[in-house]
Amino acid sequence: MQRFFNSLHSILAIDGIILIFCAVGIYHTALKIDLPIKFKSSGSVLVIKEVYRNDSVPQAGDTVISIDNYKFSSEEEIEVYLDGIHQSQSIKINYFKSGLPLEIWLKPIKFYSTFYIIIDSVTGFLFFLSGIFVLIKKPAEESARLFHWVTIGTAVIVTTTWGNYAFTHLGLGYVLRFLFSIAYTLSPVFFLHFALVFPHKETMVNKNFLYASYLTAGLLGVSSFAVFLFSTSFITSRSIQLYLTFFNCCRFLTVACIISGLMVFLHSYKTTRKESEKKKLRWVLLGLIIGPLGFALLWVVPQAFTSYGLIPEEFVLLMMLTVPVTFSIAILRYHLLDIDLIIKRSVIYFAVIGGLLLVYIALIFVVTNLVQNINEYTISSVSAIIIALLFQPAKNKVQKIVDRKFFRVQYDFREALKKFFNEVKDSNTKKMLTTKIVEQINNLLPVTKIGFFDFDLIKSRITLVAHNNFDLLEGRSIYLNQKELKSELNLPVALPDKVDSSVILEIADNRVFQRWGIALVLPIKSANAGLLGFLVLGEIKSGQKFSMVDVDLLLEVSLQAGFALERIIIQEKLIQEQLIKEKFEELNRLKSFFISSVSHELKTPLTSIKMFSELLQLRKNYTAEESEEYLEIIAGECDRLGRLIENVLDLSKIERGIKEYHFSEIDIKTMLSQALRLMSYQLKMEKCTIEINVCTEEFSISADKDAVMSSIINILSNGLKFSIEPKKIIISMYRENGYLALKFENNGPAISEEEICFITEPYFRTEETRRKNIPGSGIGLALVQQIMNAHHGKLEIQNNPSGGCSFKLNFLLEEKHETNFDN
Repeated sequence: MQRFFNSLHSILAIDGIILIFCAVGIYHTALKIDLPIKFKSSGSVLVIKEVYRNDSVPQAGDTVISIDNYKFSSEEEIEVYLDGIHQSQSIKINYFKSGLPLEIWLKPIKFYSTFYIIIDSVTGFLFFLSGIFVLIKKPAEESARLFHWVTIGTAVIVTTTWGNYAFTHLGLGYVLRFLFSIAYTLSPVFFLHFALVFPHKETMVNKNFLYASYLTAGLLGVSSFAVFLFSTSFITSRSIQLYLTFFNCCRFLTVACIISGLMVFLHSYKTTRKESEKKKLRWVLLGLIIGPLGFALLWVVPQAFTSYGLIPEEFVLLMMLTVPVTFSIAILRYHLLDIDLIIKRSVIYFAVIGGLLLVYIALIFVVTNLVQNINEYTISSVSAIIIALLFQPAKNKVQKIVDRKFFRVQYDFREALKKFFNEVKDSNTKKMLTTKIVEQINNLLPVTKIGFFDFDLIKSRITLVAHNNFDLLEGRSIYLNQKELKSELNLPVALPDKVDSSVILEIADNRVFQRWGIALVLPIKSANAGLLGFLVLGEIKSGQKFSMVDVDLLLEVSLQAGFALERIIIQEKLIQEQLIKEKFEELNRLKSFFISSVSHELKTPLTSIKMFSELLQLRKNYTAEESEEYLEIIAGECDRLGRLIENVLDLSKIERGIKEYHFSEIDIKTMLSQALRLMSYQLKMEKCTIEINVCTEEFSISADKDAVMSSIINILSNGLKFSIEPKKIIISMYRENGYLALKFENNGPAISEEEICFITEPYFRTEETRRKNIPGSGIGLALVQQIMNAHHGKLEIQNNPSGGCSFKLNFLLEEKHETNFDN
């Protein structure tokens, strides 16, 4: 039998049967009737309190003699009697009016409104649904099974409450009243039993006490139903009073169990040291205060003494809806919402609204008594405006008091996760991602220190990427052999005294963690469980332990960080591969262009050399002037060819890092003269005019003679190539800001600002040179730039306002100082 009741399928089958009775119970509740008169007790007689009729018979204050010839002393007795009357019957009332006995027949009215029936149905369904849902989620847990029977029993109580048991001749109304009686007494005991095992089983639990409680509740429920059968079979005032006496015993049992359960929960909350259990109990206590305790204090107790509840029954049902919600959250997912935030907000708004309501009443009272002849609407409007203006400041003030006295500032679990997800999603670099994670965690959980460490699997080293207060490890890496670790790093690693005992973790090396001030370490892993890094935290500044909620949040953040890191690594790898591919493509393109350009550059002087050497060989009767001219051309083209080859070799040495410079004192004017002499042939061929503006001051610099000569010749060659007819190059030499400036100006086309930035890159050619197909290798200015860098100088390129371009070589001057010694 026990196995049958513990079987999930068996329990769900029983639930299905009960659900059918609950549906019928709602119908029989809707048929419940009442009289269009309200009564009140006056000693041993009933007096009419209120009449819901337009005529004047009977009236409030009239004394009731009998109802259908039965004498009743309370309205609750009348309710029990009317539950057995069909709604089509008329009710006879005998009463005294001004000392005269009168009689009236009244048609009954509906006891419950349509709105109540809807609320009743929704409430019962939600209780039923929450019980089944929790049981399905955690069928093996005792607390879940007990909660299931508490909610199913409550659903039965709500849907089969006192109704018209005579609505059918099949006796179904009596079955519903039996279910109601049993549920009314057993559900509170189930609740007390639940309190004794949730969130952990109390050591004080005594099985004999539980057996006795269930037996007592069962007997009381059966007895109550038996007396009900007796009182409805032999209707008298005494028999109905006997039933109400038994039912009041059931009511007090309900109140006693609810209060006892509340005391047990408070004891558990006070004694438990686990923050996770405290949060679960806060959810439970919130539901109890609003639901069952409110039901007991505002409905059950008042009815036992006055036959009336303090609030409408619809509001009692709505209050009870908090129970299945809060209890389900406590059992299944207690950190789904921030219970502290909910309680805090409730305290704040109840305090503010209650206080402002008192202020509002006081304002109206004071103004009404002090100011004469003022419209009441004006008073209300002005008071409402004052209250509206006071609301926000009052709320802020109360919130500060509540935060300081009762709560520490906490975070909303879902909002925190949502914010982390957004930050992770928007991070495109490892530095950006880790910095945001460190900042966000430090804002939510102020800790003494926090660091995000990256793990390099190839080098087996961890490196601090982002941190707060890990200054000693900044810029350093630590060797970590993953194979030698005793742990698989599948769980958080922590010091036990720094983390809530409900958290599943691996015990850390106490010596190492205390040395570095570490309390908790979470591994960061990829989707395939590869180690990517660590999230390392010191202890919480407030001295509190990391709660289960804190660790859950950090685990989720670590998981998402691992996915994001893996994504960023893959992205960077793809970008790097794409850049390498583009670089190779560009190099291949430049290589092809360079080979083509250099071939053309080599071919031009070789053609001239071959042509004029063949002319000298074929003809023997050249004059001395002609032979000298041809030989000069051949020599000039040889020099030009040599310079091109030398440029290629020099740039190759520079790119490979093997170019050597030999510095010595040189006269720059002499170097310029020699360069012009070497370039005389090309200057003559291009019909280019040279204008020299050199200051009289003598300059000498420490430089590599060949490198300086190469720079001057390359600048001159560039000017010759791009100058337009009539070609002219202006050369200036002067001192400027500690540099010797050697400036070359030509009258060629301007260079765009964008291209000036790249013009000294190897093999770069401007749009103008490509469009006009101007020959060149693209290495001359690149070589000049490298030479100037090696000499700690500068190459400045700019467009002249009057047209053309200027190229300025700035050589660093060495200042000579004389020291005088005084006797």
